[in-house]
Amino acid sequence: MKIFSNNNRKLFHLQRGVVQLLFGCIIFYGLVGRFSELGELYAVLIVVNLMAIILSTLIVLNFKLRGFVNSFLINLFLAGLFFTIGNFFADSLRYEVIESVVVESVDADGTSQAVGIRVFEYSGWEFLWIFLAHAAFAYLGYFKLKSDTDDASNFSDEIFKVKLGNKLYFLPFKDIEFIEASGNYVNIYSNEKKYTSRIAINDMLRQADKSYLMRIHRSFAININQIRELTTNGEGHAVVLTNGSKVKVGKHYKENLFNHLGISQGS
Repeated sequence: MKIFSNNNRKLFHLQRGVVQLLFGCIIFYGLVGRFSELGELYAVLIVVNLMAIILSTLIVLNFKLRGFVNSFLINLFLAGLFFTIGNFFADSLRYEVIESVVVESVDADGTSQAVGIRVFEYSGWEFLWIFLAHAAFAYLGYFKLKSDTDDASNFSDEIFKVKLGNKLYFLPFKDIEFIEASGNYVNIYSNEKKYTSRIAINDMLRQADKSYLMRIHRSFAININQIRELTTNGEGHAVVLTNGSKVKVGKHYKENLFNHLGISQGS
């Protein structure tokens, strides 16, 4: 069962952006790259595409935080900005390329030349479509990722799912004793058994039922309904759970735990 953490999402959008840029470069090389006179235009288009990819990706990465309306307004503003920039540089981005020259005899005294000219023009509308195309790709990637994340979600209202090998385990939050962070994985202890899931502890706690799990250390979160006692020694505080497990309380998390338990700091 696959879980997409924040790092996974950023990597996904980075990979998508690189693919988009490469794809765009291939397309524009096919259109204008075979003419040596268009080297400057080719470079400008790469820069414009790169900026469109970066900006659209940044908006998508913050879509959940900003919401639909704000994201739409930002996209609208950037679309107008690209349009304005394109119009501003329109005269500089007009190129006439000689494609063919045909020499024809007119009479014995002279000849005439038929010149085939191809015109390349980029203005506000082209810049606008470049941004809109990359924004569309960014949102397609975002909603595809969101769909995959929802389908693979380990969470329901009261149950956390862990897939180990070909078995899927359903762990009620109320039965989870404590969680131990291990990089991008967590070790979940429930009913005297340990389950490992590929998800960062921050992501798990962000989505978990707050009435059960509380972080009390950089590397640990506990089921607050299974606290049996609180101990103190020279190294600080620790909680003892109903199964006998002893978990250290980090100094940055002590105040929140004490407030929840109704204990004063001097106790």
